[in-house]
Amino acid sequence: STRFVKTSDLRHLPPTKPIRKYISKLGIEDVIPTRSNETRNDAFDKNKYRSRNIVERAIGWIKEFRRVATRYEKIVDNYMAMVKIAIARLLLNWD
Repeated sequence: STRFVKTSDLRHLPPTKPIRKYISKLGIEDVIPTRSNETRNDAFDKNKYRSRNIVERAIGWIKEFRRVATRYEKIVDNYMAMVKIAIARLLLNWD
């Protein structure tokens, strides 16, 4: 279930440092901006973060289609067909 976080609850979120360490051990480059209470990361790449944002928004738009979001289709080929139909509908602005 999705839990919406109020801005007042942000101080209760886990620190990003352990997350950064974990994903760097896996060989993944992090694109996580620093919080206001953390030391600034000079290696932070804004262009990569913008690209990540575009991908996350696209996934969010695709998940607006209930069949895709709930993974109604259990067979991979059928699921991918529904994802492609959702993308086509978004590109055509077809409601």
